[in-house]
Amino acid sequence: MKADFNVIALVGEYGRKVIEFIKKDLKTEGLVYSVMILLLIKN
Repeated sequence: MKADFNVIALVGEYGRKVIEFIKKDLKTEGLVYSVMILLLIKN
């Protein structure tokens, strides 16, 4: 499947997990074409 952009919602995640997801899974190539909606848990 090919898309022009991604909409990614991460709800109830810890900030460190979001950073890990971006660096490990999404990477710069995926981040360029993504809109991220985040609702983080305060540590």
